[in-house]
Amino acid sequence: MNSPSAWVCDKCSDDVTVEKGLVAARRDSHGLLQDWRIVHNGDCAPAENAGYTFSVELERMVGQDGLSHLLSFLSAGPLQVQDPASPSPSEEIGNFDAYVDIFRRLQTPFYEKARRRFEDPEVQEQFYEANSARTYEVANLESIAKGLH
Repeated sequence: MNSPSAWVCDKCSDDVTVEKGLVAARRDSHGLLQDWRIVHNGDCAPAENAGYTFSVELERMVGQDGLSHLLSFLSAGPLQVQDPASPSPSEEIGNFDAYVDIFRRLQTPFYEKARRRFEDPEVQEQFYEANSARTYEVANLESIAKGLH
């Protein structure tokens, strides 16, 4: 299964390609990463003075290496020596649901297109009692994205 290759810019709503995109997040007053965004690199990039001090090229966050990069926010892994006094990487994530959303947007086929329909009453009714794993299976996301039921 191929990785996603186009996204919607969270600032201008135009399509973003992997070559022209940026993943950004801001740090809140506690230093936690919040408000994850996919934007065009350049005019749509959030301002550092608004707290958006984290940004990385979109191409580094997709595919297998991107998966590794995204997982590094959750755990340093067994090969990294961690100072016991330092917080674990996951303690830097301010809103775990928002992080999982950006993770899915970057890695899960059809998620980006399907998420535009998550508020549709018929989609909500269809998945009302589904477990969280089933809801985000690729076949279900493809069905939602294509408007099939």
